Amino acid sequence: MNRLLIIATICLLVFTGQGNALAADNPQPFGLQTGHTSYAAAVDLLQSRGWKFQEYEKKQFHEIGPQDPNRGKNTFLLVSPGKLEDIRRMILFFSSDSVLNALLIVIEPNLFESVMEDLDRKYKLVKKHLQGQSYSSDYTHVLWEKGTTYIELQRLSPHYVRLLYVEKLLYENYREFLVKTYESFRRGLVKKDWMKEL
Repeated sequence: MNRLLIIATICLLVFTGQGNALAADNPQPFGLQTGHTSYAAAVDLLQSRGWKFQEYEKKQFHEIGPQDPNRGKNTFLLVSPGKLEDIRRMILFFSSDSVLNALLIVIEPNLFESVMEDLDRKYKLVKKHLQGQSYSSDYTHVLWEKGTTYIELQRLSPHYVRLLYVEKLLYENYREFLVKTYESFRRGLVKKDWMKEL
């Protein structure tokens, strides 16, 4: 019986150590870590930095009041990051277990290349697609990975650039969150008869 208890304890220590190693390996932008930061810890961090925020439901986008018992459960925080230069806003997404699933940072468009160069040095490149079309699902983006996290820099249009940190398993759920594509409204190319002779 003691032998079984010792083996179980060793297994627990090994798996806990691996879990902590994976957690330590994940990016922590502004002290936030996808898959690990709790809702309470995120709120404390935002308040300590003096950043204003408002909470909303993920599905209906209804505003969540400060006394609502559903705070932090399948919701997102829309954050105004104070005096952080060239960051327009942040959006923090929480799971039903009140854990951070994804972080979206909207930045000034002129920083796309600078951010891409910086992230190229930090993380392992997965995909680089620099010839995308604005206002479409084929937008310009660069994807990196570290630990259990994907990091995607997105240029959705010349005026809208954002950076996404998300757990790999949830990548497809969040990569186009709040993105509107306009392919069906895109003007068709003008064709003239004389173009056949060019």
